[in-house]
Amino acid sequence: MLNLRKYKQCGFRIAIDDFGTGYSSLSYLLQFPLDTLKIDRAFVKEITRGKRNRAIVTALSTLSFHLGLTTIAEGVELESQRDYLDALNIDEIQGFLIARPLVPERLLEFMRAYEADAQPSPRQAREPS
Repeated sequence: MLNLRKYKQCGFRIAIDDFGTGYSSLSYLLQFPLDTLKIDRAFVKEITRGKRNRAIVTALSTLSFHLGLTTIAEGVELESQRDYLDALNIDEIQGFLIARPLVPERLLEFMRAYEADAQPSPRQAREPS
């Protein structure tokens, strides 16, 4: 825990990856100095068809928002998934819809193009001034 606080003081951002599966526990949200909660792809995959998946992602999004965390949805492959996550005010998405894995040179090109088109996240747009 002390190491995580030191990293945070140095400017690192701390995230819980694959939240909701494996060993991720709700208690981690209170124990660790987190910045970001990444919702596992297992819940995102069927979000447009599965009522239970939608309920879990909605609950995690709400929880993350009220804890002041950035929320990232993993495994977004379809525009319909992105649209649903956007309606939930998920801050960021990650997945093949954005890009397939890239070699370093292509990654730099991709990042430059993205920065040119950057828009505020849903959270930035909804935070009071």
